[in-house]
Amino acid sequence: MYEFLNYHIIDTSDDSLAAFKQPYIVFNTLEALVWFGCSVWVLVRYRKNAGSGLEILYFLAFLAFGLTDVIETFGTTVLLLLTKGCCLLALIPLRQFSLVRYPGSRF
Repeated sequence: MYEFLNYHIIDTSDDSLAAFKQPYIVFNTLEALVWFGCSVWVLVRYRKNAGSGLEILYFLAFLAFGLTDVIETFGTTVLLLLTKGCCLLALIPLRQFSLVRYPGSRF
C-alpha cells in the first residue's frame, strides 16, 4: 500500500517533463498563491464579521489546498492527489455554506 500511495505520477526531480518542467512548476506556484489568497480573504471576512467556526474550516481547507500545490511543484504522488481530492470535498459544502451566509460573495 505504501508503494502505491507514494507512486510518483509526475516527478520534477528528473528530466522526464523536459520542456514542461518549468511551466509546470510556475503554474503550480501561481495556483498555490491564488489558494493562499482565497484563504486570507476568508480569514479577513471571518474576523471582520465575527463569523461562524465553519469559516475557519473554510480558511483551513483553502490553506491546505494551496499547500498541496506547493508540494506538487516537487512532484505528484497518488497520496497527494487523494489529499487534493479531500480538500476539494471539504471546499464544496463549505462554499455552499459561505454563499448562504454571504449572498453575492465569491468565496
